[in-house]
Amino acid sequence: MSQNTVKQHYFLASTRIHFNKEVNGDTEYGTMDMNVVLYRSKKNVSVAGLAKIQQMAQVLFHERVQIKEVDIVDVFILGISYLGNMSEKEFNTVEVGEPAPSSQGNNQKTDLLAGAMSRE
Repeated sequence: MSQNTVKQHYFLASTRIHFNKEVNGDTEYGTMDMNVVLYRSKKNVSVAGLAKIQQMAQVLFHERVQIKEVDIVDVFILGISYLGNMSEKEFNTVEVGEPAPSSQGNNQKTDLLAGAMSRE
């Protein structure tokens, strides 16, 4: 069976990174919010899954900020949403040309947000 047809349970985790960085010899405190996607064969998220979410958030943080003098103080998982049981192909399907939902009623095209994605 192809990897694209095997169904997995997908989760979207909202995380907040707390960090310190050096700026002109002073330490500044900051936060950054980001989403990561976890997929696995079981519907529950174990302690290993929570650790994987935190690890993926840290990797994504370092890719985005690209600052050498930055120390991560903590990673908080703000929430985990279950996205469904689907194949990789179903998860990655984008309806081209479909307007994004909008309260103004304009016809904006759907934007994709890049983020970390990993199997536990």
